[in-house]
Amino acid sequence: MRRGRIDIMGEILAAASSGVGKTALVYRTNLNFSLVDRYISVLSQNGFISVSRNSPVKYQTTSRGTDFLRTYATLKRIESP
Repeated sequence: MRRGRIDIMGEILAAASSGVGKTALVYRTNLNFSLVDRYISVLSQNGFISVSRNSPVKYQTTSRGTDFLRTYATLKRIESP
């Protein structure tokens, strides 16, 4: 079954909840670097994920991203009884 955009965003935010690098996001979400870059851009622009510019670069789910994850989990429970 194919994952939708919302599912992929949820997986990225869940993986980044403890702060991770891009390679870890790629492996944990089973996406390629190009797709992860696109999703990080969208999530970052909307305030769901923060990007630390320190070396090494880390991605961290923000409080807004955590709110998204809670809502996403609720919807997933409703979707599959």
